[in-house]
Order: sequence, then structure tokens, then C-alpha cells
Amino acid sequence: MADSAYCDRLRIMAVVAAFLVVATLAGATSEAHGQEAESERVRDRIFLPLAVIGGVPVGEFSESVDFGYGLSAGLVFHLDRRRMVGLRLDASFLEYGRKTRGILLTDPLVGIIDLDIVTENSIASVGVGPQFTVPGEVVRPYMFVTAGFAYFWTQSFLGGAADTSSVERTTNLDDFTFSVAAAGGLLFRVHQGRHPVYVDLSVSYHRNGTVTYMAEESVRYAPDGMLIVTPIESEANLVLFSVGVSLSIG
Repeated sequence: MADSAYCDRLRIMAVVAAFLVVATLAGATSEAHGQEAESERVRDRIFLPLAVIGGVPVGEFSESVDFGYGLSAGLVFHLDRRRMVGLRLDASFLEYGRKTRGILLTDPLVGIIDLDIVTENSIASVGVGPQFTVPGEVVRPYMFVTAGFAYFWTQSFLGGAADTSSVERTTNLDDFTFSVAAAGGLLFRVHQGRHPVYVDLSVSYHRNGTVTYMAEESVRYAPDGMLIVTPIESEANLVLFSVGVSLSIG
């Protein structure tokens, strides 16, 4: 199991390294063609990255979880005029599992009520750290490293045909962990103007360490309908693929 996790990390590091080499070459070429225009344009320094993300578990985490999806947002404060060095704040939400079980309830006034018990497995993470960007007129490669925390939790709630909006969610399990991430990305400018807009593509590796969490198969129901949960304790590292935009906001 340890060898498998180690191999996963080596493969990820090799992919990210190759990605950064190609990205840097692309940025250097773009810089050579657009250096004059770059120096004349007024540069905004605060950007808002927004993205749809897909999460691929690696190592021990991949033995219990298949795939996750969600959203991410952040702020990048560039510290120099050419936006080469900055401070990045990242936040993301990822749902990596959902299980639904139908139940029938009998009410003396309305008869049979068709409901679902829905169980969701989620991760929320926040991190902050430096970002380094290669200057370019059209393409701007970048990389960043962040440190922060990740919050794993599993909730159950009622859904279905009846009005269950007033029913509170029940947290079956939750856990905090220290988290670090390393990422590489490409910014493709699609709008220049006073406030540039970029298509933002990136891949990042998130090391979350050992966490107590639940997967879809961790939830089952006894014959009497009682919910039975079986927590898992293992490393919960994953790779996130991100597709979004980066907007200049100031």
C-alpha cells in the first residue's frame, strides 16, 4: 500500500514537472512576442479565480473513493507591476460520494409518503501561499504552493416527494486535517481591456495526510432501517483538475 502511494506521488510529480517545463517555454515565447505591449499596458494586481474542479483520489484514498467534483474560488494579490510574484488564497468544495435509499412512511392523514435518505460525503479546503507567474502577452504559466486545512464530513438528510425543507441535516462524521497543495497552471487571455480576463487551467496535488472519513460503501442500513456507518482511517490525498476563469477585480 505504501509502495503504491509512493509511486502515485512520483507519477504526479513527473507530470507536474513536465507541465511546468512546457508552460514556461510557452510563456517565454509569448513574452518575446509581446514584451513591448506588456510594458505599456496598465496592470491590475488583484485577480479572482473561479473554477469547476474534478478530484481524483490517489494512494490509499483511491481504494475507497472513485471521483469527486465541485467548485473552487480564491484571490490572488500580485506584489509587482508585471504580476510575477503574488500571494494566493484558495478555497474549494468537493463532493466525493452520495448514496440514496428510498423509504416509505405511513401518515394517518396523507397516507403513504415516499422519501429518500440521502448521504453525502464532502471535503472543504482552504489554503494560502505564494504564486509565481511567467510574464506573457497571451499565455501566462504559473505555479503556487499553499498550506491550510481540509475538512472532511458526511451528512444525511431526508429528500423526496414530501416537503422536507425544515428537516435538519445530520452530521454522521467529520474530521479536520492540515493540508498542503502544489499546483501548476496556464492562463490564456481572452479579453484585454482595462480589466483582463483569462481562461484558467490547472492541476494540483493535495496532501491531506491521515484522515477519518466515510465513503459510499461506509453507509449501510440494518433490516430495521437503522443507519450503520463504518468510518475509514487512511491517507486522503488527491489530485484536482480545474477549469475556470481568472478575473481582474482591482
